[in-house]
Amino acid sequence: MCGAHIGGRSIAAYAQQKAPAFRLLDDMKRAAEATGVRPVLAPDRRESFDMRRPLLWMGGAMPPIARQLPAPPQHEWLEAVRYWNAGGREPVWFLVDPRRTAIDLVQHASPFEYRWPLPYPVLISGVRPNDVNWYAVDRPEWYVGEGWALTPEAAGVAAADHRGLASAPDRRLGPPERAGRRADDRRTHSGSVAAPEADRDDSTTGFPDQRRLVSEVLQPGAFLRFAPIPAAHRRR
Repeated sequence: MCGAHIGGRSIAAYAQQKAPAFRLLDDMKRAAEATGVRPVLAPDRRESFDMRRPLLWMGGAMPPIARQLPAPPQHEWLEAVRYWNAGGREPVWFLVDPRRTAIDLVQHASPFEYRWPLPYPVLISGVRPNDVNWYAVDRPEWYVGEGWALTPEAAGVAAADHRGLASAPDRRLGPPERAGRRADDRRTHSGSVAAPEADRDDSTTGFPDQRRLVSEVLQPGAFLRFAPIPAAHRRR
């Protein structure tokens, strides 16, 4: 009776709706038709493999996309960074394994989540395609490249690639090749376009005695600054 209860409920739930991958593709198609956009598809490594068959089976019913970005292991988000730095302006749709955190290196809103409706998902553990999150990102105001440790996953990648500050102390002398980005008018600059005067900002850090530690005009593009703190102002 216990097995019949678990199996019966699970079969009923399984039959109620399409698999997560196909519900995702249906929603993407409706979104593309409603907005008239041709997005850039950016799957992570697992989704790039798992979605191959569903994309093939969908055929002409596939959502119209401009292109699909490569998915190098653990560095998938850098393909989107390169796309934006090269001037890409189409929306980027990320397909992400819910257990991954690389998407946190890009500004994003809450995802559309696609899950199996089974009360006991363990019964289909290991099935592919599995659960997936869809992030629709349209011209983010910020994103980061290599060497950042904003999440444990990103910190591990930076350490493995020897891109963090601890691995490259010489980069402290000036702005690194890839660092933070400032955005203007919701466009992320690659560093080659000057920002309007009204959008430039003095970055100033000081002390209660009005002494300035850092004061400079930040230009669009990569930036990283280090400044020594006078001994009299250090907290112990």
